[in-house]
Amino acid sequence: MAGFQAQWAIDEFAGIDLNDNRLNTRAITIATQLGTIGESSPQKKKKKRDSLPIEQKESYRWLQMTRRGMQIARENPGTEYVGVSDSESDIGELLSESVLRPNNYHVILRACQNRALAKATCTEEATSTEEIRLARNIQQKLDQCAVRFTSSTQVRGRTAKTKVEHRSRQQSRDDRMADLEVRATTITLPVNLAATSDVTGRLVPSVITLNVVEVREPNPPEGEVAIHWILLTTLPIDTDEQVAEIVAAYKVRWKIEVFL
Repeated sequence: MAGFQAQWAIDEFAGIDLNDNRLNTRAITIATQLGTIGESSPQKKKKKRDSLPIEQKESYRWLQMTRRGMQIARENPGTEYVGVSDSESDIGELLSESVLRPNNYHVILRACQNRALAKATCTEEATSTEEIRLARNIQQKLDQCAVRFTSSTQVRGRTAKTKVEHRSRQQSRDDRMADLEVRATTITLPVNLAATSDVTGRLVPSVITLNVVEVREPNPPEGEVAIHWILLTTLPIDTDEQVAEIVAAYKVRWKIEVFL
């Protein structure tokens, strides 16, 4: 049997600098998951996991974290909170919880799934006639968007934990400065609330509208895996300043891993 030990924590950061003054106006919630997983057949584990209710899955801790963050925001209406989490939190129930959030709580979540849109759409940001087609998933919608702006970021080097590691995000890499393109758009996803959500007496919509920010390294060094972040968020993306603030907030989460 697989053994699992994990702890998750909510660290509330107020007045974070990290060389970006735009972050000083918010309390940023960083969800950090630490765990070890015992030996188990991947196929058997996935089949068993898929059949379990969300409350019995390892990913349930992310839902608990989000609910706790929303509760803290309700208790402190004068402070704006932003829950920042990595791709392990990309679960439908968590995204759907956004319909229940108070106005002073927002989400920035790194996607790991190319989710189907609630309805195929054509983006207004399409850059050519050939690109004016129906987008059926998140990546197709982003591919139709023009670059909002470019930026750069320092990429920390790392060494793969095993020589047989094939996952792109776990490969060894060198320290480097990455030149990035940033795109942003709005999507609509179906709502899939967990059965335990407190929605009694509330009119819950069948779809949720989220904003998406894509950060992509178009020309990585030879042999290096390109930086590619797709960030789902409830924060506004009307201006380049707002989009840059979302990217900066995710970089806080990214840098936290240096100390784990």
